Amino acid sequence: MVIPRHVFVFKPSRLPAVAEQLKQRLGPGRAALLEQRLDPTAVDQLLQRISRIPDAQLPGLAAELLTREIWMLVLALPRQEDLDLVKRCAEIIRLRWRLAFGSRAWQQANNHPGHPGPLALLRYALEKGQRSWFPGSADRLPIIERALASPDLVPALGAALAQGEEPYVEQARACGVAPESQLWLAVRRACLLKGEPQAYLREDPSEMAEWLAELREEELVTFADRYLQALTHDQYQQAVMSHLFQRLGMPVRDSRLNPRWEKVSVSSRSAFQKWWNARELSVFFNTDNERHRFWLQYVGQMREVYPAPYVEALIMVFSRIVVVEFAHKGNAAYLYLPRVFLRVFNSYSQAAQVLRPSRLKLRGFRRDRIIHSGSWQWRAKRLLSKYLAEGDGDGATLLR
Repeated sequence: MVIPRHVFVFKPSRLPAVAEQLKQRLGPGRAALLEQRLDPTAVDQLLQRISRIPDAQLPGLAAELLTREIWMLVLALPRQEDLDLVKRCAEIIRLRWRLAFGSRAWQQANNHPGHPGPLALLRYALEKGQRSWFPGSADRLPIIERALASPDLVPALGAALAQGEEPYVEQARACGVAPESQLWLAVRRACLLKGEPQAYLREDPSEMAEWLAELREEELVTFADRYLQALTHDQYQQAVMSHLFQRLGMPVRDSRLNPRWEKVSVSSRSAFQKWWNARELSVFFNTDNERHRFWLQYVGQMREVYPAPYVEALIMVFSRIVVVEFAHKGNAAYLYLPRVFLRVFNSYSQAAQVLRPSRLKLRGFRRDRIIHSGSWQWRAKRLLSKYLAEGDGDGATLLR
């Protein structure tokens, strides 16, 4: 994209040279055709209109004139002798070209945000006070100015919009960013990766999950770490967390078993596990508020929570105890030592036997039971405190 120098400095004495330059760009055939089509009456009427209009209205007229009328001025103006009229016409042409080239420069920046050419031109325009080049609302122009002042437009604009209170779509449009352009997508990605808590909470979770689908796996890992640390447990959004699970799987204590989580901090992995535990409790105890509230107290101490295969039972793994709860409240909850439960559980799995409720009620192997009658919560709390107080042990990761 070539931008003539006279976009910024336009002198009446340059008009013949400018007209000749434009003729060359149009080609001899088209330039000759335009000159032949010049209507002297139309030219006179346009010049009279320009001579009568106040100076303050020249920018509006420059934007209002048809392209055909602008070419009419360019080709006819070198023949004029009235210097004041020439100056006014030159000002209109200069303003119109600034608008045209400014719009093109911003369009190029939207389509190629990493290309230095359009960005350099836009920075120069701001230095010269050419704010009309930017289609966004006037109150958002300072955001664009600060972003252009930085070495890299995309991260700077992304960080600025991440701190705003409005959803990304509204902010980007107000800044004049073209929807679904390369700049739009790149800045949205930067918002996700550099977001503040309010930036995540202001967005529609379903829309944000769709945006996450566009991230590469290493970018999603970066997002997961930031998101899980930026928000609290009760602020996590179902659609976003479900997408993380679908793409990254479950974090495990030994991150080498799931390398996708290896670069995520331990605190973030623990936060995800806690959310998952709470989710499993909510699904399993869907209609049993009493047991749901009780076990929710221990969600942060659970290493794993998952439903038993083929059985309406929930397995909750702590550091030194495994608790098996059954869907029907009439069944007691069974407590096992992790290694004992793992050995027995694996024996059924290896023998390809279908797991039945009775096989999770192993009287000879259980460590204790919780019977749901009377003040069972008080008794269960005392019982669990005995095992949980023993500290963090070597609880095994159970097969599912």
